[in-house]
Amino acid sequence: MDSEQPSLQEIYKQQASAVERESRSEWAQSLAKHRKALQEDSRSPEAYVEAARCHKKLGEHEDAIDLLQKGIRCCAPSMS
Repeated sequence: MDSEQPSLQEIYKQQASAVERESRSEWAQSLAKHRKALQEDSRSPEAYVEAARCHKKLGEHEDAIDLLQKGIRCCAPSMS
């Protein structure tokens, strides 16, 4: 076998890394979208929850918690 060719393990790691980068990029784009929604309507519970979910998926747990706490303060309680 040619020593220049990557092993199956190296190929797998490269592909997994590419998928993770793509996923992080998608979550970052989604976060930007929900942050924009919050700028337009700071009383949207859905935007707070979705933006916090994006933070969580990006590993930004403290930011997710902070955002949810802000949402609790800013949004009126639901009667349903």
